[in-house]
Amino acid sequence: MRRVWRIVDVEPSHVRRLAEGLRVPTFLARLLVARGIREPDEARQFLAPALKDLSEPDAVPGMAEAAERIVEAIRQGKTICVYGDYDADGVCATAILLGCLKLSGAQADYYIPRRIEEGYGLNAEALEKLRVDRRVDVVVTVDCGIRSVEAARRAKELGIELIVTDHHRMGPELPEAAAIVHPRLGNGCSPARDLCGAGVALKLAWAIAQQLTGRQRVGPRYREFLLESLLYAAIATIADVVPLLGENRLITWYGLKVLRQQTPVGLGELMQVAGVADDRDVDAEAVAFRLAPRLNAVGRLGHARHAVELLLTRSPERARELAGYLHEVNRQRQSLEGSIYREAMAMLTENPEFESARAIVLGRESWHPGVVGIVAARIAQKFYRPTILITLSRPVAQGSGRSIPGYDLCDAVERCSEHLLGFGGHAAAVGVKLEPRALDAFRDAIAAHAAETLDEDDLKRTITIDSEAALGELSAGAIRWLEAMGPFGQANPRPRLLSTDVQLVGEPRLVGESRRHVMLRFRQHSTTLGAIGFGMADRVTELRPGERFDVVYTPELNHYQGYTSVRLNLVDFRRSE
Repeated sequence: MRRVWRIVDVEPSHVRRLAEGLRVPTFLARLLVARGIREPDEARQFLAPALKDLSEPDAVPGMAEAAERIVEAIRQGKTICVYGDYDADGVCATAILLGCLKLSGAQADYYIPRRIEEGYGLNAEALEKLRVDRRVDVVVTVDCGIRSVEAARRAKELGIELIVTDHHRMGPELPEAAAIVHPRLGNGCSPARDLCGAGVALKLAWAIAQQLTGRQRVGPRYREFLLESLLYAAIATIADVVPLLGENRLITWYGLKVLRQQTPVGLGELMQVAGVADDRDVDAEAVAFRLAPRLNAVGRLGHARHAVELLLTRSPERARELAGYLHEVNRQRQSLEGSIYREAMAMLTENPEFESARAIVLGRESWHPGVVGIVAARIAQKFYRPTILITLSRPVAQGSGRSIPGYDLCDAVERCSEHLLGFGGHAAAVGVKLEPRALDAFRDAIAAHAAETLDEDDLKRTITIDSEAALGELSAGAIRWLEAMGPFGQANPRPRLLSTDVQLVGEPRLVGESRRHVMLRFRQHSTTLGAIGFGMADRVTELRPGERFDVVYTPELNHYQGYTSVRLNLVDFRRSE
């Protein structure tokens, strides 16, 4: 499929002013302007974030009341339970809030439901066990609960004081709770409106510390704890694919810095098994593709309490044992994912009408409900269609979906909810529950909604290019300057550059264990740079030595055997016209 290339349109006068004010090359100034940054002072703040710019906790709606109630419970010696979610965001949020409560001397523990048996969010049976078996007085949810209306009613009947903290899409009715903390409550204009669950938990821990100390600036003990908690919030922010802008970028920037400088024992062991051994490897991509999958895998296939324990343990031996276990579970996840992906692709081949629809919905009894979301993301990326995969277990089928840019999948599912028993999520990802016999009707409804909402242009994969650049401009210093625009991720991707009329030098080489990647070299005028095309082995026949190409890429510094060089990470290429 030929992709559409779109270069971001910027005002030249803004680029000139920024280039002169920062004394940087024009193409680097253009990258900032393409991100909406026009003034030198604004650019300096973006490139050198400061923790003082993080908004106070009470900027999050409901935060002050929730912190006040929790502090009162601590002082009264009540038993508090942190009720989390089983993904990386929920695990990190649980570790942050539980750590804060323990530091405060609270009688506190945590509970995370099993994905397969209990599903997402609060459930009445778990609340009953917490009340009877653990004599819990207060339940504080993290990364869940905003749609748990019935469970909240049961909590009240049981005499449990419920405090809900969440960031997911709110329903038409809010749960009946003593306090609700949500970044988008009210007018939704909070500077912290895009926080993930762990980001909300970090702010709550900060608010609790302020109330316990009676000061805006907390003492050294709480300050040290909050700084360490930044790294857990950073991991969750990256893993949950929320926008890496504003508060989220600030949390992630500092959290990664803390992770490099003072890695907790549990994460240190996880980094070892994940192959993140060098400080230079500790970036958003390492978290997204190496650490987060291992934290997520144990919640998908086992019990997420092992991930929470890994984050909280101070024992090197236990940390090593848990990291090895998470690594092994991730291997199992990868194997299951491959199997489900192959079966889903076969179903699309056998049923062309599924693939031709503007939304893909597939179901099979044998699929593992903890893995279908990952496979849905792969299929959505491959076919550029919103995709939902469903495990047709009885009596209740469970599914997970992923969307494409510009299509609010949670809204689409809500509009088709007459066929569902329940759902939740946000624009980019959803979870659903339904009776197996409702699959066809639900598929038809989603496909019809997508057909009405998406046109042909929406289904064309568009590559957004930040700037054109000559290969000669890509010095190591320029790339280091560019790296300061990170951390990169959702809403703040690595800048993509375009170089035109570059010549392929020599034969391309297939590399990697599966020989799926292509290594090659390009020359433009007097500059020759190496390049790598990950997963581009199927396009190697298009690359003929001596021919000229237009190439889209992200430039990077490649460190190998003590040498540092500039390399192009290919995104796409075409023959020059």
